Amino acid sequence: MAKRPTVTTLQSGFNSTEVLNANFENIREAFDNTLSLDGSTPNAMEADLDLNNNDILNANALFVNGQDVVQTTATALAAAQTAQATAEAGITTATTKAAEASASATAAATSATAAQTAETNAELAETNAATSETNAATSASTATTKASEASVSASNASTSETNAASSATSALGSANAASTSASNAATSASNASTSESNAAASATNAATSETNASTSETNAAFSASSASISAATATTKASEASTSETNAAASAATATTKASEASTSASNAATSETNAASSASAALASQNAAATSASNAATSEANAATSETNAAASAVTASSAASTAAAGAISLIESLSYLQDFGLITDSAGETADYGSIAA
Repeated sequence: MAKRPTVTTLQSGFNSTEVLNANFENIREAFDNTLSLDGSTPNAMEADLDLNNNDILNANALFVNGQDVVQTTATALAAAQTAQATAEAGITTATTKAAEASASATAAATSATAAQTAETNAELAETNAATSETNAATSASTATTKASEASVSASNASTSETNAASSATSALGSANAASTSASNAATSASNASTSESNAAASATNAATSETNASTSETNAAFSASSASISAATATTKASEASTSETNAAASAATATTKASEASTSASNAATSETNAASSASAALASQNAAATSASNAATSEANAATSETNAAASAVTASSAASTAAAGAISLIESLSYLQDFGLITDSAGETADYGSIAA
């Protein structure tokens, strides 16, 4: 039926009743085919509603097959917005967790490097400690050798000093013997002079005296020669004594030097032993630091693994939320598309409602 009723113009009075009745019938049928403003029945549509790209204004509700499409669309839109916010929050959380995992991994790598460095330092300190201990043992051995050499030098100095004293005693004896020989020579010379005087007094005893004088002169010469030999021996002994004394002084100086070297070596040995103890303590501290760094590295690796697991879970949650948001958006699009093709427009009472604005 046409939207506008067909009305026939009256031409004359004889057919006015039939024409009027036909016109009224057409008008009634046209009203039956028109939606009412007050919701009176019949008020239903069995055809598509073409708004010609216009809007439906002031609609509080839009029911399709008994369901409020406006409310459903608003709920779906709110759910889509919530899902989108959740997805964005999940993505942000996943990004943060990924950054934290990366930072934890970096920290773990740094801790592992520090642990390796500490272990290397500990090994170097242990090597240095072993070297210092070896040096200390060497210094102690050197000190022992120097002390032995000093003891030998001191013994040699004592022996040289004893020999010098013996040589001096021998020289003194030789000098005394020379003095005695000289005295005997003087006595013999005096006896010779006396014999010569007695020879002048006694002619008889002259030959005897002369013989005695000759013998005395021979003895005097022998005594003088002995005295000269004893003096030379005394000079030699004195020189030997001086040499021995000089050697004794040199040996004493050498013994003093050796003793000083032994004291220095002993001091160096004590210093090396102290350094060895310090190096061993430093090695122990480095080993403890290496163990702590290794423990920290293991903890950081565990934290990094946990962060990666949490990041993966957050990514799954974000993906699910994104899927939910996408499904809500698709549902919203389908609802809007359905609104464009609705067939019935009624409220819950079956009456015409005051519609709001919905874009075509």
